[in-house]
Amino acid sequence: SRLRIAAFNVFFLFDGVNDPSFAPWKSSSAVADHVQNIADTIKRIDADIICMEEVESCAMLDEVEKLLPKSHGYLHFLRKGTDTITKEQVALMTRIDPQYDLVRDPNKKPYPVAGNKCKADASVKGTQGMSKHFHTIVDVSGFGKLAIIGVHLLARPTQQDRCAKREAQAQLVIDLANSLYPSQAKGLVILGDFNDYSSKWPDVKNNKPNSRVVDMIKAAIPKEELWEITELIPQEDRWSHSSHTQIDHVLITPNLKAMVTNAWIDHYRPQSFCTPCSDHFPVVVELGLDTAGACVAHKTKTPCEA
Repeated sequence: SRLRIAAFNVFFLFDGVNDPSFAPWKSSSAVADHVQNIADTIKRIDADIICMEEVESCAMLDEVEKLLPKSHGYLHFLRKGTDTITKEQVALMTRIDPQYDLVRDPNKKPYPVAGNKCKADASVKGTQGMSKHFHTIVDVSGFGKLAIIGVHLLARPTQQDRCAKREAQAQLVIDLANSLYPSQAKGLVILGDFNDYSSKWPDVKNNKPNSRVVDMIKAAIPKEELWEITELIPQEDRWSHSSHTQIDHVLITPNLKAMVTNAWIDHYRPQSFCTPCSDHFPVVVELGLDTAGACVAHKTKTPCEA
C-alpha cells in the first residue's frame, strides 16, 4: 500500500514536425526511440501521479500510453500553456482522477521581488507570468484530498535577469498554494522543474542558488514550511539533470512528511550514452498510503487541450 509521486522533465516529448529549431529529435526514428525511453522510464518508476514537463501535445502523451501495459491504469491531462517559443507544456499522468480539469493561472507578478539578491542590472524590471504550470486536486483513498501544483519555471539558474523573473513566478506559486491548502485540500504537493537549486540540501556539485525560489515556495504556507524530499537523498545522488545538478524538486506539506517511506532520483539508463533519453531524471517520493480503490477505475474522460 503506497502512493508514489514523481516529477519528470521528459525533454522535448515532441513529434518532430514543425518543432522549434532547437528541438533535438529530427527524424521519426529518433522520436520513436525517445517515446520508447520515456515509456520505459515511466514503467520503471511506477508512480501513481507524474508531473511531466516539456510535453508538446496530447497526441504525444497518447503515443507514450500506447507503450504502457493497460494494467498501469494511467490517464493523461494537459492544460495548454502560453510559451510560444519552446511550445512546451506541463502535463499530468495519473492513476487517480483529478477532481477538476487542470487549471492554469494567467496572472503576473512584478519583479524584482523585494529583498532579492539577484545581481541583475537595475533596468531589469517588469512583470512575469508562469506560462507552464497546472493545479488540480486528487482524492486519495486512505488520506483525502491532495492538491497538486505542477510547475516548469524559467530556465538558466545562474542567469541574473532570470533569477529576478523566477522569483516573481515563485510568488505566483505561493498564491496558488494558499488558494488550495488548507481550505480545499488536506495536503499539498508542489513539484516539477524549478530550474533552481536548493539552499539547504546542495546537489552533488554543491551548487548554491542565486535566487530564493525554492526557499520562497517552501515558506508558502504560514507556519507550515513545506518539506524538500531531497533531504532523504544522499548528496552523491542529488542530481536530476545530466549536468549533475538538481533543478527538479518535490515539496510536500508537513503532514505528508510523516508518511514518506522512500525518496530517490531514478538514474537508470539503458546504456551509458543514451541519445534519445531525457536529459532529466525523475525525482520520486513514496508515501505509505492505501491507494486501493482510488486507482481501479477512471470516472472522467481524458480532458486534453493541445
